[in-house]
Amino acid sequence: MIEAVIALVPRIGQRLHASTAAHAQAWGLTVGQAKVLLKVGLCGPTPVGEIAAALAVSMPAASEIVDRLVESGFVRRTDDPADRRRVLVAPSAAAERFAVGLKRQRVNQVRRALDALAPDQRPVLVQGLEALLDALGDSDGSDAIAGPSVETGPCPALQAEESPAVSPITAGSNTS
Repeated sequence: MIEAVIALVPRIGQRLHASTAAHAQAWGLTVGQAKVLLKVGLCGPTPVGEIAAALAVSMPAASEIVDRLVESGFVRRTDDPADRRRVLVAPSAAAERFAVGLKRQRVNQVRRALDALAPDQRPVLVQGLEALLDALGDSDGSDAIAGPSVETGPCPALQAEESPAVSPITAGSNTS
């Protein structure tokens, strides 16, 4: 069973990643840029530090990604009204369109997969995934990558619409 889980989890991630990569490529973006636009486009102005934590990269690496997105007009830097020492990354209308499209694509991809399961298997799958995630905990820091930021908490816009047969699926959980 251990070998099956170790083999299956990355394969699921690869399929979700391929879909994200295709959406990003259609817009002329990298997957890292797509992840930034998903967060900023759905959640609004976001500190660079939170972007770095979400991508599990250094502040300079996150700043470089943001610089490229600023140059291409997807985001702009703005002062944080609550703390003028802090800079926020704010989305353009194009960034919001990109993020909404990527979220819709992810929701549809997972919905199609769940529709292929028997109705009684769907909640069991979600419960099993939640139990596995809880059991893995934060031992290696991976929860900081996929989970909500400590700085701002969860972003409700990153949650998929709830289906009657399945609990919400986090759209931002694919981080590779």
